[in-house]
Amino acid sequence: MAALVFVLACAGLAGLVGAAVSPLALWRSQRAAAARGRRSAAARADSAFVLGLAPALAALGVVGGTALPSMLTAAGLMADHCDDHGHHVHLCLVHASETPVWLTALGAVALTTFVIRALRLAATSLRRHRSMTALERLGTIDTRSRFPVVRVPGAPRLCLATGLFRRRVVYSASLAEHLPPAELAAALAHEAAHLRRRDTLSLGLLSLAGLFTFPGAAGRFRALFLSAAEEACDAEAAGEHGAETVARALVAAARLQLTVASGLGFTGNTLAARVAALLDAAAVRTTPARALAVALVLLAASGAAVGVFGLDVHHAVETVLSLPD
Repeated sequence: MAALVFVLACAGLAGLVGAAVSPLALWRSQRAAAARGRRSAAARADSAFVLGLAPALAALGVVGGTALPSMLTAAGLMADHCDDHGHHVHLCLVHASETPVWLTALGAVALTTFVIRALRLAATSLRRHRSMTALERLGTIDTRSRFPVVRVPGAPRLCLATGLFRRRVVYSASLAEHLPPAELAAALAHEAAHLRRRDTLSLGLLSLAGLFTFPGAAGRFRALFLSAAEEACDAEAAGEHGAETVARALVAAARLQLTVASGLGFTGNTLAARVAALLDAAAVRTTPARALAVALVLLAASGAAVGVFGLDVHHAVETVLSLPD
């Protein structure tokens, strides 16, 4: 029972932190997205990605720092320090009976919501994977380029980057029949840029991080990242095939009403803005994607902070939780 109360309290704390950080991160992400022209598309995508992870990193950091001293005490690796702080509530395994009831109840709601959203995400990902696998079995694979290119028969007229680790580009034969060779090459170069940038992995991580945000925020973070990432890939494709060719390919693909089976596809809702950016020579700037590297650094820093300042975080959280009393 003590372990269950402790888990629920940690879930409630994670929900509180994630909900508190989400609006600030979303506001800052929208501000960064508005910096079109002053920052490259790749830089805006990096910013949207890191800010999209912020609620999850904050929640995990606070919960980790709060739980670590208690877990070490329960394991006999640390002296029980709660007796020295009798003036506030305790959030630990040893003194679970003193955990605020409201936090435990909130934790039950937060944990239930988390599990439901995680199961939905897993089911959606599994359906998408099965559909793509079945479609690719009907196609032919070209392995001459850095990433395999899979040509599948008939409709839908798709062109997208897929795969977290087995990265490849999938496009339909009907698309190849309707686009001139130069424009098809530009479209494939755009999708290859997504794979080089590992945007599929970034979108997957944003989906996981979205489990810690309030409803609706996860989709907004993904949309802001994807909008900037599409422009970044347009710029990379323009560097290989020319901005006008990429712009023509975008318009032609939109005219064919491409359907997108994953989060990454050659057309999108920001078509007009993307074409305008391509035709503005000063806006077509290519910079490397640093989002995943920055995220790894932040994760490592968060883990180190939990180990060094865990006891301080534990006391601070307990003190804050005592304020309603």
